[in-house]
Amino acid sequence: MHQKKWNPLSSELNCSESKLQNFASKILTEELGCFSKKRRYSRVWVLLEGPLGAGKSRLVSEFLSELRIERPAQGSPTFALMHQYSCAAFQTVIHADLYRIERERELEDIGFWELASEENTLCLIEWSDRVPELFQGLSRMLAPSTALIKIELALASSGDQNRRDLRASRWG
Repeated sequence: MHQKKWNPLSSELNCSESKLQNFASKILTEELGCFSKKRRYSRVWVLLEGPLGAGKSRLVSEFLSELRIERPAQGSPTFALMHQYSCAAFQTVIHADLYRIERERELEDIGFWELASEENTLCLIEWSDRVPELFQGLSRMLAPSTALIKIELALASSGDQNRRDLRASRWG
């Protein structure tokens, strides 16, 4: 039986702010084929993990930009918990910020599970590591047409405050 685990996809070390868009584009096009007529995945969940200030919201902005979605002036949904968009590539795009979530039940209360389970959906989830049950819930909903990606962000090991280390991996 195939043992499921996190498999490395792509890394970008000492990445400048300007290269975040390239990283988002690479994940969407090369790794996921999101703009292909014969797209491999009808649901894509991207878990963004890293400390405060690591660039999670900035990377979400780059994903939204690549999808031709103009990010709202209010920025990250830290207080609203979730923003919802649509675009040509996905019927539903969810940007969730789980920093203020304390229990998995709160995800159900805001309608997250219902939206995340829909076909043709992209979920960009900041602070996914704050809700340990999130991964368990998502892994129960996995189907062959679903991609589960984790992107770990950190301030660059070079010590430059304007650079990031990014590591992407896929569950499977």
